[in-house]
Amino acid sequence: MFFFQACRGDDEGHEVYVTESTDAVKKVVLPSMSNLLVVHSSLPDHVSHRDEVSGTWFCQDLIQVLNSNFLTQDLETMLKTVAQKLESRLSQKTKKTSSSY
Repeated sequence: MFFFQACRGDDEGHEVYVTESTDAVKKVVLPSMSNLLVVHSSLPDHVSHRDEVSGTWFCQDLIQVLNSNFLTQDLETMLKTVAQKLESRLSQKTKKTSSSY
């Protein structure tokens, strides 16, 4: 798992071919990075907000949600909670942010 608090690129990725083991041989096309979970602190072309004392909103919310829920919730549910918490925040200049995964 990778959690990025960074700028974003424009790589479209590559395909990987795998063969499923069934009665009939069948090729399946998977993205080359299909076994990765990548989470970004903001949407493409958007800023990622931070508090000068407490740090980035994304890291604050991610750590709080993971610490509070890792025993009872799956990762996808926790990431949705992080996204909801981020979307409820408002900067001093009345700006908002959204995460992406």
